[in-house]
Amino acid sequence: MKKLLLVLVACFTFATGTYASHMMGGQITISHNSGMDYHLKYTAYRDMTGIPIGTVAMIYFVDSASGSNFTMSIPYDSLVTVLVPGVEEYVYETDVTFPNTGNWAIHYEECCRNAAILNMLQPGGESHYFYTNFLVDTVNSSPVFLNPPIVLAQDSVPFYYNPLPFDADGDSIAWSLDVPLSMNGAQVLGYSLPPSDSLFPFNMDPLTGEITFLPNTLGNFQVSLRVKEYRNGVQIGEITRDMQIIVVPSANRPANVSVNSNTFPYNSKNYNVAPGAPFTMAVSVVDLDGQNLRLSGAGEPFLLANNPAVFTPVNAQGCAGGTLAWTPTAAQARIAPYVIGDRKSTRLNSSHLV
Repeated sequence: MKKLLLVLVACFTFATGTYASHMMGGQITISHNSGMDYHLKYTAYRDMTGIPIGTVAMIYFVDSASGSNFTMSIPYDSLVTVLVPGVEEYVYETDVTFPNTGNWAIHYEECCRNAAILNMLQPGGESHYFYTNFLVDTVNSSPVFLNPPIVLAQDSVPFYYNPLPFDADGDSIAWSLDVPLSMNGAQVLGYSLPPSDSLFPFNMDPLTGEITFLPNTLGNFQVSLRVKEYRNGVQIGEITRDMQIIVVPSANRPANVSVNSNTFPYNSKNYNVAPGAPFTMAVSVVDLDGQNLRLSGAGEPFLLANNPAVFTPVNAQGCAGGTLAWTPTAAQARIAPYVIGDRKSTRLNSSHLV
């Protein structure tokens, strides 16, 4: 009998910091509407202490086979989200009608990067380059990230984060760390991963997608993530996300997170769940500084059209909790990961169901 495996990962954000450049990162995703009509979404992350972000983004489209191309000027949505104090999320989106099927390369480029970035040679002379390579076949949609970036890390405190990659079509996806790109898609010069304690190095788990490290240097660090999309063993596309992590000194104490499930090993990161067997997990978060916490659930099981998982939060000052409940059916049993997560306003906790 096929079973399902649950993997838990905790992620945290902390206090605010200061930055020198307005652009902190972004990504491009695309979803199918009908026929040759698609919906494109470019998401940008902005440091609010920098210059204003452009109200229009020029997106470039190139047919990988023929080289034919076109451009679109896309305005941003007037509804701007503040991820954490000092960091905004802007969304530029529009519908696109492709002239033909095939693999298309889509990108956006903007100069310049934050000169304060420490893990590249000449950051102030490098551009941001966001792209997705995408199969237009009248049904396909690109992978997406279900979690926004975590932009702040606390010095000498373990950092955990999962972007929650997800593909709505059920195509296989694989993720890895990448080198940030600059003008014309060239790699930035002198890039290295953010510095970390040698016993807890910067790493992205190839199974769960979780990013972990123990920061030991204050400052701004750029990180790039790549997600490849496969169908029947053949790569049909990929997306990337650029994000900036700022390591700050802080007296803030990390929250204590605990979980308890009805399935052995009860408080582990890995669970085998049999189809038809009710699975429940209680998540408890206690903030030693007494801050307000708010939990919410994210991930593929919550998005299922039939028999979705349910996360019920209970929020309060200084503590928060929630219960995940799902009874997967035999039709939902698979080897590929189901990825789920809990979010709260001051810190982020994510878990993965595979």
